[in-house]
Amino acid sequence: MTKLILSMVLLFAFAIPQTSGSQEGGAYQQDSMLRSPVQLLPGYRSHLGAGVEGATVVRIWKEGGLTILGSVGCCYAAEATTIEKDRILWREEQQIGAKHMTMVYTKDQEVVISFTDDKGAYPANFKAHVRGEHDLTEMLLMVLTFDVTHGYPSS
Repeated sequence: MTKLILSMVLLFAFAIPQTSGSQEGGAYQQDSMLRSPVQLLPGYRSHLGAGVEGATVVRIWKEGGLTILGSVGCCYAAEATTIEKDRILWREEQQIGAKHMTMVYTKDQEVVISFTDDKGAYPANFKAHVRGEHDLTEMLLMVLTFDVTHGYPSS
């Protein structure tokens, strides 16, 4: 049920037009809108969209390759911590600087990664259906660079 609800929320969020920079914000605001929250590997693209109540959703993909869906904002829980135990094949946690990462691999070959911190910042979630070790490696190489503060150039 959680998977269905999240899929519907992400589908709805991607139906909302992409946010564009305003003239009042100047170059800084426009530049921040064009940045990806993760460093993309060659061939990958990202699309940022507006989510529920000021949250941000992101789609990261490569033609014929992996697609990663992400969300950052007030209306999202740390999704990796909410997956039912009977769906989980394995779960790992790691402290990376100030961020706490929880990573879950499900019986449906879905990887869910959630970042939280001790400062009360909103959680960030990334999930993808991985078809093998190569997909998992590419997902980790990008998602572990997550930086909502500065971002990376978007391709």
